[in-house]
Amino acid sequence: MPGSTSSKSSTIDRVDRQIIHCLQLSPRAGFSRIAAAVDVSEQTVARRYRRLVSEGVIRVIAAAGPNRATNAWTLRIQCRPNAGAPMAEALAAMDDVSWVTLVAAGSEIVCAVRSRNRADSDELLLRRIPRTAEVLNFSAHALLHPFRAGRADDWAGYEDTLDRQRQDAYLVDSDLVGFVPGTSYRREAIDAQLLDTLSSDGRAPIGELARIGECSQGRIARRIEYLQRAGELRFEVEISGAALGFGTTAYLWLVVEPAQLAAAGAAIADHVEVSFVAAVTGAANLMVSVLCHDSEELYAYVTNRIGAIAGVRQAEISVALRRVKYERSRVTNERVRSSARAVNRLA
Repeated sequence: MPGSTSSKSSTIDRVDRQIIHCLQLSPRAGFSRIAAAVDVSEQTVARRYRRLVSEGVIRVIAAAGPNRATNAWTLRIQCRPNAGAPMAEALAAMDDVSWVTLVAAGSEIVCAVRSRNRADSDELLLRRIPRTAEVLNFSAHALLHPFRAGRADDWAGYEDTLDRQRQDAYLVDSDLVGFVPGTSYRREAIDAQLLDTLSSDGRAPIGELARIGECSQGRIARRIEYLQRAGELRFEVEISGAALGFGTTAYLWLVVEPAQLAAAGAAIADHVEVSFVAAVTGAANLMVSVLCHDSEELYAYVTNRIGAIAGVRQAEISVALRRVKYERSRVTNERVRSSARAVNRLA
């Protein structure tokens, strides 16, 4: 039940949380650099990282970059009784569907669709889902503009994150590479192998990738950097909020005065409770994904913080019953696990 998780995890401590934060800031950083930031030994970081992964607390994954997903939508799907869970599992098995969540006691699904081309998104939005017998109502909200906070793009609303000084020191020698708009992309045969391997393990060693691709480590490193700059590839850390003590996930659908939309989105993006916020099409023009320790904290957040945002006229709250899929990971007993191979159809 939402709100049943205690505010502090019994198994995740300060060192674990700081290792997670380091990975969010630089997902492929070496254990030695993380150890220096956290002030523990390299062996401790390696051991803690393996435990966090094996227990389903985190997964470092590679996902399609901004150049590979030009059609982005959030779907709200109301289903017949008892059909929500099977429908959510079918959607989660599709490669271009992510962030699949059962809400409204399981009678509604919220998910994200990101397709490389218009034809793929049209096939899903106009034909497959609307024609599914279990669907009672269906709405699609185009992603117009995501708001980024003045911090890492990944949610980091938990305790014991690195302070600004240590973040800056940690990132001095960072090998972070970002998307450079306008960078042309020329496909190479090795790209598919890289994307496939890294989507399962975003920290796969360069040596392993070189063996798979039958080429030098230097070429692999340069190719990964090129794919990131071209917007074909990005790395991120998927985190089980429940494992860190955050037992309540919710979506807020806000109606905001158009003149206040940009300011409201920017202000909300800076809230530690918020993992994602974007301007969208539809009756609500701002969608917010929130993580709280429990339902009382969610109530306080909506009434005190959202209620204080200028221009917000209306708020609808959809509390998650169960997360089924993140970007690439499936969720089992509130822990992130490797996805089964995706298929491009509804079961």
